[in-house]
Amino acid sequence: MVVYETVKGAIRSSTTPKNEELYPNNIETIIHGNIILLDLETGQTINTYTFTGAHTGGSRGRSLGIALDVLKQSLTRSLKEMFIIQSEVIEVKGSKVTVFLGSDLGVKKGTIYEISRLDKKRKIGDKEITVPGSTVGLARINRTSGDASLGTIIRKWGRIKPGYQAKELLDPPLGGLGLTLRYNYEEERVDYADFLIQIKPLNRFGGFINIGGGAIYDSRNDRDGIFLFGGGLIYRFLYTPQFNLGAVVDLPLSYIFREDDSGNDVNSLFFAPQIGLQTEIMINRKMDMVIRGGISAAGANSKWTYSEGEGEDVETFNAEWDERGAPSVDASGLYVNVSLRFLPIDIDH
Repeated sequence: MVVYETVKGAIRSSTTPKNEELYPNNIETIIHGNIILLDLETGQTINTYTFTGAHTGGSRGRSLGIALDVLKQSLTRSLKEMFIIQSEVIEVKGSKVTVFLGSDLGVKKGTIYEISRLDKKRKIGDKEITVPGSTVGLARINRTSGDASLGTIIRKWGRIKPGYQAKELLDPPLGGLGLTLRYNYEEERVDYADFLIQIKPLNRFGGFINIGGGAIYDSRNDRDGIFLFGGGLIYRFLYTPQFNLGAVVDLPLSYIFREDDSGNDVNSLFFAPQIGLQTEIMINRKMDMVIRGGISAAGANSKWTYSEGEGEDVETFNAEWDERGAPSVDASGLYVNVSLRFLPIDIDH
C-alpha cells in the first residue's frame, strides 16, 4: 500500500495542473500504522510497534512524499526496537573490549553499546521470571570484522567482565547541557557565567555553544556588562572510561554595554578567540564535571554607539567621550572554566 500510494502520488503531482488541484498548498497527509510481532505457533501478539508520518502543505503528491520521508524515520526506529542488535563481551583489556558479532549482522563503526550484567532467573511461587542485569557502562565500536568487533569503553560505573551483555543504544546523546563559570586567573575574579550546550559529547570530534552574561573590566577599570553568544570545537585525543582530555577552540562573540561620558547607554561588539585544553570527569552515568583552561586573545571591539528613536525613525550615533577617549576592552590572559554537564542517556538502571 505504501509503495502504491507513493507511485500514485508522484504521478498525480506531475500530471495535475496546479489550477485544477483544490487547496494546492494546504494538503495534510497523515500515515499511521502498527508493526505487530506474532508467535505463529500460538497466535499470540509478542509486541506492537507504532509508526507515524505526517506533513501539512504543498500539493497532494508533494505532501505525500514528505510524509513518507518522515514515515521512513519512524519505521526505521520501530524496526530497530524490534531487532535490537544484542551481543556479548568476549574479552576485556583495560578500556578496550571485544564484542561477539560483527558487520555480517549489521554492527557498524561508531555504534554505541550498552554493557550490562547477565540477566538473572528468579522463581516466585510456580512462576520463573527474568530480572534484567544492571547497566555498568557504554562502549563505542572502533573496528569490525565479519563476526567480531573491537570497541573502547567510553563510560563505566561498574566492573565490565567477559560474558556480559552488549546491546545497541538506540538513542545515544547527541547533546549535553550544562552551566559554566569563567574564572579569570590573572585578575582573580569570576568574569561571567553561561549556559553550555555540547554537541556529540561522546564522540572524539564535537562542538559546543555558549550563551551567557556577566561583567568585564575595560581600560578605565570600569565594570561593563557583557552578553555573549559563541561556540567552538573540541577534539578529544585521550579517552578513558572515567575522564577524557581534548583540545578546544572557542570563538565567543560578545555584546558589551555601559554608559558614555554624557550618560548615553552605549554598546559595542567584542570578539576574543580562545584556545585551551578541556577534561570531562564523570561524576555518575549522566553527569560530568567539565574543566577547561586556556589562553584568551586580547580581542577587538567595534565602535561604541547608541540609538535614538523608534521604528523606522531609529538613528545610530557614536558615543560621546571626554579627553580620555573611548575605553577599550582587553580579554588577554589565562582563564579557567568550570561546568557541570548533564547527558540525556536513556538508561535508568
